[in-house]
Amino acid sequence: MFSILLGIELLLLTKPNDYSYKRKYIESHLDGIKMLFIGHSCFELGVDPSVLGDSVFNSALSGRGAGNTWDVQFTEKYVPIMPNLKDLVLPLNYHTVYEIKSKGIKGDSFKCMSYKYLGLKTPPLSFIYWSEILNSKLDFWGRIANPILQCDSLGQIKYEKEDRFDNWRTHHLPKISTDSIVNTRVLDDILKIAQICEENNIRLTIITTPVYITYQNLLTEKWKNDMATQIENLQKAYPKVRYKNYTFDKRFIDDDFKDAGHLNEIGAKKFSEIIKEELFCREKTSGYEKDI
Repeated sequence: MFSILLGIELLLLTKPNDYSYKRKYIESHLDGIKMLFIGHSCFELGVDPSVLGDSVFNSALSGRGAGNTWDVQFTEKYVPIMPNLKDLVLPLNYHTVYEIKSKGIKGDSFKCMSYKYLGLKTPPLSFIYWSEILNSKLDFWGRIANPILQCDSLGQIKYEKEDRFDNWRTHHLPKISTDSIVNTRVLDDILKIAQICEENNIRLTIITTPVYITYQNLLTEKWKNDMATQIENLQKAYPKVRYKNYTFDKRFIDDDFKDAGHLNEIGAKKFSEIIKEELFCREKTSGYEKDI
C-alpha cells in the first residue's frame, strides 16, 4: 500500500498545477513581464491580466495573504532579476489586516502546494505538509486523469456566474471580531516589499478589492481605522507607494461576484478595466513613462 501511495505522490509531481505553472511562467518570462500581480485569492480571481495589456502576469494564489512570508520571499527572489518590471501590485483586504489564518485541511492545502511548488524557502518540518493525498484540497485523481489547469495562460483563475454556490451571498464572509488586533508583521512584511521595490525602481500599488454588500455590512469602523493607520504608516516610510480602496465601490453588482469576498470572471474583467483606467493608464511617474 505504501508503495502505491508513494507512486501516486511521485506521479502528481509530474502533473501540471497552478502553483508550478505560475512559477515556471515567471522564470521563463523574467525579461518580458512589466506588471506583476502578487498576493492572495482576491487577485487570483479578481484580476484579468489580458485586459491590462501586454506583459502583465497574475501570479496571485489562494492562501497567500498580502504581506505574508510567501509574498516577501517571492518579491525578494524575483523582482531584482526582472529588468523590465515597472509595476508590482499587491492586495490588502480585511483578512490580511488581521491576518486571520486558515485552519484544518484548507490551510494545510495552501502550505502543501506552496512549499512543494513555489521554490521558496521552507521552514523546518515543512515536509509534513508535502503529501498531496493527505493535505491538498486539489482533486489529485482528477489531476492524474485530466490534468487541466484552473488558471489561464496569464494566471487568472476564471469562475463564471453559473459556477457559484446557491448561497454565494453568504459564502466566504469574514470572521469579524470587535477585539481583533492588527498583526504588525503584516505591515512589517509590506514594508520589506516596498523597500525592494524602491531599490529596484519599481512602483508598488496596493489595492483593496471590491466585496459584496453582505461582506461590506460586516466591516466595522475599527477595521476602517486600522486599515487607514496601516496605509498611513506605510506611506510615511515609502511616500511613492500608491493605495486605492475599492471595498465599497458601487459599480459592482450581483453578476460580478463569485461569492461575498471574490469577483467572478465578469467582475474581474470590469475591475481590471477600472484599475487600468484609474491607476495604470499612460502617465509620467517616478522618472519613467507608463503605457500599459
